Amino acid sequence: VFKHFPLETTGAARLAAEHASDAQRSDLIMLAEGLREMGNRRLGTTQEYLMTDVRFHQTLLRASGNEMLAALEGVVEAVLVGRTRLGFSPDLPLAEVLDHHDATARAVMQRMPDAAEVCCRSLVTRVRRELASVRRDGMGDPMPEW
Repeated sequence: VFKHFPLETTGAARLAAEHASDAQRSDLIMLAEGLREMGNRRLGTTQEYLMTDVRFHQTLLRASGNEMLAALEGVVEAVLVGRTRLGFSPDLPLAEVLDHHDATARAVMQRMPDAAEVCCRSLVTRVRRELASVRRDGMGDPMPEW
């Protein structure tokens, strides 16, 4: 599952742009704005920021209208929580990361599947690179290939 994580989440963004309800589109915008607001206040390592990020990605998966993608909610949460626990979530998130969330949400809101997929792919690729740079967990066991 982790090996295909970007494929599935970027596919979800594309499908969300096509199938999301108006409420889901609005939620994505609100969540992206919340991430930016908390990030600008240097709250990137807080539980509130993390759970907002989790809700953003879970909303994207549900908005795809695809039950198999929606079933990945727990996987996405585990990856984001793990990323935070590994110390990859700075107090002040990179503007690039916040921009990718904003752009993905706007593309879904504007029903632009190609743009949603490209924006989400940029965001997920960055996270994959971060996680791939960590080859061992705290117990010395090999980490799975992302």
